[in-house]
Amino acid sequence: MKKCFLKICCGLLALAVLAGCSSTPGGASGADSSAAGTSENSADMSGAEPLSEQTLPISDEKVTLTYWRVWSNDYTPDFNAYQVNEEMEEKTNVKIEFTTVASSIAKEKFGILLASQDLPDMIENNVAYPGGGEKAISDGVYIDMAPYVETYMPNYRALRESDETVRKMTISDTGKMWGIYPLFCDNDKTLCAEPSWIGMVIRQDWLDDLKLEQPHTIDEWHTVLTAFKEEKGAEAPLLLSKTGIMPYDYFLSAYGVKSEFYKDGDTVKYGPIEEGYRQYLELMAQWYAEGLVDQNFISNEITSNAPKDYIATGKSGAATYSWAGTGNYLYETGSSTDPDINWQPITGPVLKEGDTCEARNVSYIAIQTPVSVTTACEYPEIAAKWLDYQYTQDGFIANSFGDSECYTVDDGGNYAFTDKIMNGEHGIDPQNEQFCYRRKDFPGLVSWEVYDLTNPAERLAAREVYDSDGTALVLPKIEMTDAEGDEYNALYTDIQTYVQEKTAGYIMGSEPLDTYGDFVETVKGMNIDRCIEIQQAALDRYDAR
Repeated sequence: MKKCFLKICCGLLALAVLAGCSSTPGGASGADSSAAGTSENSADMSGAEPLSEQTLPISDEKVTLTYWRVWSNDYTPDFNAYQVNEEMEEKTNVKIEFTTVASSIAKEKFGILLASQDLPDMIENNVAYPGGGEKAISDGVYIDMAPYVETYMPNYRALRESDETVRKMTISDTGKMWGIYPLFCDNDKTLCAEPSWIGMVIRQDWLDDLKLEQPHTIDEWHTVLTAFKEEKGAEAPLLLSKTGIMPYDYFLSAYGVKSEFYKDGDTVKYGPIEEGYRQYLELMAQWYAEGLVDQNFISNEITSNAPKDYIATGKSGAATYSWAGTGNYLYETGSSTDPDINWQPITGPVLKEGDTCEARNVSYIAIQTPVSVTTACEYPEIAAKWLDYQYTQDGFIANSFGDSECYTVDDGGNYAFTDKIMNGEHGIDPQNEQFCYRRKDFPGLVSWEVYDLTNPAERLAAREVYDSDGTALVLPKIEMTDAEGDEYNALYTDIQTYVQEKTAGYIMGSEPLDTYGDFVETVKGMNIDRCIEIQQAALDRYDAR
């Protein structure tokens, strides 16, 4: 079933390196419906009887499939050596030869892979295909897996159809399936999203010393940040990203908007041209002048997890961080020399007491690293059956707990890690030791409750605090057509750059706020309304799936 796609290779290398440009705040770009609808890579299986269950071995004769994934581990550098892979091969009679690349070079390597015409049988999509998954089908690179799911994947089919959000997120606007998604569940294999892994945190030990309660409203935050600066000597009481906005739009969302595109009911809007954005800029300009926010935010690479040189040293008192890093984790792991350091989760800021923050990190049941079967695969039916097997009990165990020596399970169905994980040979904490044996974010069922086995209850409780914020402003994972994506990128790249430059200027005081009206008119003159229309069309198609 190997196919030639020489006609697209000349442009693929450059496009793949720039693959991120096809992604938008509302979702990744896809292919034109007309092109996708006529793809030759949609198999006709009208005569095949759909499987009701998988039987082992999957193949009577040993079959070898190749698999490309973004992965690295300092302690077990060869993913092929994982014992779970050997155990899976014995049961299925399918050998998987993995090629792995580090995330730091993934885009470059993905571009080279596409241009080489030497595709593996399967590709794990940590890096987006230029133009999106449907375009990969119409380009003759990926197979439309929809008929294979219907015929050869009874476990995956049943799971995705059991949840409406999962069903929508695992199929394209035109009914194609360019990837097979890992699915989160609990230890009972019931589909459910992982609680939010990241959110706002605050120096609780400082609050306790100052006899202050956790702040909720903007006014309360002003009091707390002022105390952090004046009483605790914080250089950057509140950390912002270089755009002048916190990750996940904390503080900004208190004004009912987000930093880019967001939902107002079923309507898509663009935050920077709304009144709430101006109010946020006014607040941050005041706080910047008072020294309550990082004075060097424009030059600092603040990502989701705040940098340790700020949060472990007493420079900052409020930021975003993973639940696993709460409490005194930074002291325990040697990042901080302060034995009293205590970072605790806190809900997102609001304007009025009793309001709910409506923007945060959102976790989904369908993990965003789907696996695609390529047109180079000579045994797509075998690949489909092997992928489906990852959604059985065996796949659930391999992804969640590792090989047979890594875990025990009692009569009540309660899992526990053995000393192989809890006191592992690599001399690292169990939270990281487990990844030397289990297949993180691999296709199949994966329990998010596995983290409960290696973390104290206090840190796990942070997830509930993060999840108590709402998501009303957050767009789902929508996708554009190829034509829409091209038009959108041509327009929005310049708009995004302009907005970020002006936002930083307003906050730092180099741009007077009385020019905000002119700023809005300029953004509208750059055709932001057309970008909103494209996002709206994509949202409407998603809702109609």
